[in-house]
Amino acid sequence: MADAGEGPAAWIRTGATAISALIALSALAISCLARRKAAGAEKKAAEAQGKAVDALEKSANAQDRIATIENAREADRRLLKSRAVLRVTCERKTGGSFRRVVDGKPHITSDLYCVHVVNQGQAEARGVRVLFDGKVDKRIVWEAPQTDVIGHESEAIWKLGADPDTGRLPRKVEITWQDDSGIEGKFEVPLSF
Repeated sequence: MADAGEGPAAWIRTGATAISALIALSALAISCLARRKAAGAEKKAAEAQGKAVDALEKSANAQDRIATIENAREADRRLLKSRAVLRVTCERKTGGSFRRVVDGKPHITSDLYCVHVVNQGQAEARGVRVLFDGKVDKRIVWEAPQTDVIGHESEAIWKLGADPDTGRLPRKVEITWQDDSGIEGKFEVPLSF
């Protein structure tokens, strides 16, 4: 501090020095605050950038999953176009007089059972093989199609009669076939007339 003997000029110098020191300290405090704010803003910017990177990675992963799903759907569409899909319906015809020779003996019945094999797929079925109760029994199968091919939206009919010895009808039908997919088709279903 200035001595009392130096007068007001000394006081002014001392006050100016104090004010200069106060301004310098204030500037230092403001720069520290600004630096702290800048560090906080930098931290927030880094967090935002990290979130943006995470969002981009999630978006890329979602796009990959969508592409995988679309590729699988396209593969399924191609497979469906190359597949035959065979289904069976049964029909009982009654009230007629159906004749056939079984084991060299004439056989007459009033009931005839038809098994319709329908191709609902988009490709033709080739090498169609139909088994009744696991076998081909000419005593039961009265009439079978002359071809082993069933085209798209086509059907083939097997006409059956009851076993002449037991009167029993087959209980199930098994169908196998080939198509353009390269996968063997197989279908098995109980028969009900």
